Amino acid sequence: FGTPGCEAPMCASCQDPDCIDLPECAEDCTDGIDNDDDMLVDCADSGCADSCGICQIDNNLGQSLGNAIAAGSTRGATFNRVSSCGFGSNAADILFSWSAPFTGCFTFDTFGSAYDTVLHIHTECPDFFEQACSDDYGTSLQSAISRPMDVNDDLLIVVDGRDVDDVGDYVLNINECVEDCTNGVDDDNDGDIDCSDADCASATPCAVETCDNGIDDDGNGAVDCADADCRGAAVCRELCHDGIDNDFDGRVDCSDTDCGSDPACIACPMADADLGSITGDLIVTGSTEGLGDDASASCGTPVSGEDLLLSWVAPSTGCFLFDLAGSNYETVLHVHEECPSFVELGCNAVSGAANLRLSVVSGQPYLVAVDGQGTDSEGTYALGITPCVEDCSNQVDDDLDGIVDCADTDCASNSDCIAEICDNAVDDDGDGDTDCADDECAQLMACSCPVSDWNIGYSYGDGVVVGSTVGASANVTASCGGTPSPDVVVEWLATSSGCYIVDTVGSTFNTVLHVYEACPSFQELACDDDGGTANTSAFEFVAFADEKYQFVISGYSDTDVGDYTLNINPCP
Repeated sequence: FGTPGCEAPMCASCQDPDCIDLPECAEDCTDGIDNDDDMLVDCADSGCADSCGICQIDNNLGQSLGNAIAAGSTRGATFNRVSSCGFGSNAADILFSWSAPFTGCFTFDTFGSAYDTVLHIHTECPDFFEQACSDDYGTSLQSAISRPMDVNDDLLIVVDGRDVDDVGDYVLNINECVEDCTNGVDDDNDGDIDCSDADCASATPCAVETCDNGIDDDGNGAVDCADADCRGAAVCRELCHDGIDNDFDGRVDCSDTDCGSDPACIACPMADADLGSITGDLIVTGSTEGLGDDASASCGTPVSGEDLLLSWVAPSTGCFLFDLAGSNYETVLHVHEECPSFVELGCNAVSGAANLRLSVVSGQPYLVAVDGQGTDSEGTYALGITPCVEDCSNQVDDDLDGIVDCADTDCASNSDCIAEICDNAVDDDGDGDTDCADDECAQLMACSCPVSDWNIGYSYGDGVVVGSTVGASANVTASCGGTPSPDVVVEWLATSSGCYIVDTVGSTFNTVLHVYEACPSFQELACDDDGGTANTSAFEFVAFADEKYQFVISGYSDTDVGDYTLNINPCP
């Protein structure tokens, strides 16, 4: 614009330094047009902060610190400020001004509020630049932001709601940052996390147990060798002939597995019976009463009960399950190499009937000990030895072949391991659910519909929706563009049948735009990557009056996020 022959400059853009102050380049805050060419329209433009009520401060907090320095309700308040997190935070909000009382790190939070809050902080007006935004902190619905600040730095703080219906009683807390020494977060923004932070030097979780000073250094109630941190320390090893439980594992001298190789502790008992290579669910039963205690176990109580030793030769190489199901007392089951070594290969002492899985070698003899928990533990036993069977759905390597569940070839024909085909009307995996009713298919586009972030009704024109994809989730995969990226879904009703031009011109990042028939069909009708200017997207499509459509605004890749503008206009 400009007139040839006059002194006014010729301006291709209001962002030209020669033109930025011209009256024609002032932002009109009510016409839906980006008058000053800064890609921000009406109240989204900082130049409209005053006229749009963005900078109208509700409460000046001065330099106050503490919990509940402000409390009240957003019911009856108006929606004036948009944030980059939540659903754009288009709920009623409250604006506070605050100044840092000293140089340091400060935490702003809404803990104690009664609704799903969003908290965002900004520079002073007229810039009103967002410095940080928080929706849900951790697992709570409240918000928290920590920031380093210099003394007398000024901030504008907005207490907001996640969506339009999120209003209620709020609490605003402002406190100096305190390092939590156990949460894996740099709470005080000094670059050091948890025990690496000097603030945690004296904290109990960060102390190290010294194993021979008689002090509970780490405050966990256990001193020296009784502390788990000292297990394996040289000063805490079991001495096998002093009558003391040196390593605090409940076992003294030769009853401790640490002493298993000590010559004075090795004793090789004789087998009470020879089972040969027999296998089965029940291969032998009887009573241990009066048999005596010939073999010590590494599990169960420190002193075991009366035991039965059975010689057994593995019929094949592989995993076998030794099981005392059907026994009528608290059993311990342990398996050893044959004498003279008598090395324990495995031990189990669960409450009730013990069982043990063990990899064995064909033709190798083993000693199986049927034992009890405690000196007086005896009773009727029932022993079974069977090849291990892989359970295909328990997340356990049941047959000890190093392969779990469906990855094991033993599970190839198991119904839990057959994939559901989601469009053939057949219950392929036999779980009683067919196609989209099966959990395996729930995430497919044909089986799921995204929730709309915006519902704009019959609205059309330039800038019908503006916002940001920062902090959004990647929910919809387009047929064009690159990889899935954070997206926003806009629901729209066509005002009349005909051709429409839809574009993202005015957006600040490399967009991908796609349109779908509204759920439940959610069929893609059009998709474009770079049909607009400056890596924005544009396409034409035919809509039908009063039909509902869903536009999805995303990026070319998962790093392409930013401010978007959606324009919907009838074709010329």
